[in-house]
Amino acid sequence: MKEALSLDTPEGVDYTLHPEATSCWITVDNISVYIVRTDEGVVVDLYPKGREAEDPALAGTYAFFTEAEDDYEHEDRDVGRGQEINRDLPGTQLSD
Repeated sequence: MKEALSLDTPEGVDYTLHPEATSCWITVDNISVYIVRTDEGVVVDLYPKGREAEDPALAGTYAFFTEAEDDYEHEDRDVGRGQEINRDLPGTQLSD
């Protein structure tokens, strides 16, 4: 099987999930991040490392491809499974 991710930048920090790949796992310290492409969008679930088969996940969210289209009008709103973005946390700032 071909690699699920391809490198987008020489810095080695930006990747793209190949069109033929449906999912990938990324480990961040002691958290395993599961990214899944569906027909309608992307689902992301977070698990404790080493316990990826456990349900439910620690946290999860999703987005529809239509929401990322240029002509999609959206307001500042709750996202994913009803979880509001905390804009006071580092790394959660949204760009305009």
